[in-house]
Amino acid sequence: MRFLTAIRVELYKIRKTNMWMLFFISPLLVGIFSYLHTQDFLQEDPTNSIDWIGFYAWLIPFHGMLLLPLLAGILSALICRYEHTDGGWKQLLVQPVYKHEVYLVKFFLVSMMIAFIQLLILLTTVLVGNMLDISGSIPFLQLLKHLAAGWIATLPLIALQMWVSSIWTNFAAPMALNVVVTLPTIIIAQSEQYGPYYPWAQPMISMMPNESNNLFASTETLIFVIGGSFLLFFIGGLTTFTRKIY
Repeated sequence: MRFLTAIRVELYKIRKTNMWMLFFISPLLVGIFSYLHTQDFLQEDPTNSIDWIGFYAWLIPFHGMLLLPLLAGILSALICRYEHTDGGWKQLLVQPVYKHEVYLVKFFLVSMMIAFIQLLILLTTVLVGNMLDISGSIPFLQLLKHLAAGWIATLPLIALQMWVSSIWTNFAAPMALNVVVTLPTIIIAQSEQYGPYYPWAQPMISMMPNESNNLFASTETLIFVIGGSFLLFFIGGLTTFTRKIY
């Protein structure tokens, strides 16, 4: 019951902000760029064609390598920003709620926001694909599977950003860290040596169809990297938060 109450409190605070506008940034940008790129490809040569999976594979890298990790960090920082002003943490933690419940609720809500963004990416794929008259049946289950894998791969990034956002009072600090660790993904994700072991490359790698990407590592390795980094960041953040005196 306390957990549900904490969720309602967080949702009330979120409604007072413009966080919801961030949900549409990646779907909108990805939709525009993928439409223009695919249209140029199809008009370049009348014999050119593309199927749904091929179109999806063109759409995902920009979202997975750059926008999704950045959004995970921005949303994590924003959901903690309110408490860092005017003694917000003290006011919140004097309520009949445990510290770990506050942390879990914030992590849960950011995770659900990212899941919603992934669903918007699925909708964008379908809408833009239909605008381009891509033939064949839409492989909904396959697309949903890849996007769900990308969501799971984003959880460690949320965990780290929640960790630093909950303890750093300066809003710019976690944002700067987010940019610093995300931008190298553009290069590292293409590396056979480092890509499979860099947590910020995992969302893109996990979302790409196997036949369309350079999946350098085994599934077991990716699970180890995603699972290991998630446990490290989540447990570290939760432990630090519950022990910190506000």
